[in-house]
Amino acid sequence: SDIIIEKEFHHEFSSILFINYYYLFKESEWRQINPADFVYFDEETGGAGAIKEGKASEEFDPKMHEVGFLYEYAQSTLENDFNSFAENIFVNDGNFFKLVEEYEKLSLKLDLIVDFYSSIDPRFTLEYFKEISPLE
Repeated sequence: SDIIIEKEFHHEFSSILFINYYYLFKESEWRQINPADFVYFDEETGGAGAIKEGKASEEFDPKMHEVGFLYEYAQSTLENDFNSFAENIFVNDGNFFKLVEEYEKLSLKLDLIVDFYSSIDPRFTLEYFKEISPLE
């Protein structure tokens, strides 16, 4: 569907921004939101290993939300964790912002990604993302 394609676009485009503007990303704050003993499980292959091992679900999962992730694939790499938020702030499925309000760790990551995007362009505020959300 168009929504899936648009989400995928924002997921991948956010990688370009993540790489080129990494200095604007507050990595240590992001990592502090994750559980203390957490290690992204697929940093070596950039997520390809997660796909090969069948650990690439992109379905929202309340168990993941409790510990600060939107879904399983977000646990593969820091970049994929970041991308999972990027795709959802630009193309909300109708539940994303409600979900983030419900889970503190997701809210903290949302604040960091909005801060990242607003550092690139000040128009990218939380209000902006909520306004452009096509399904809210």
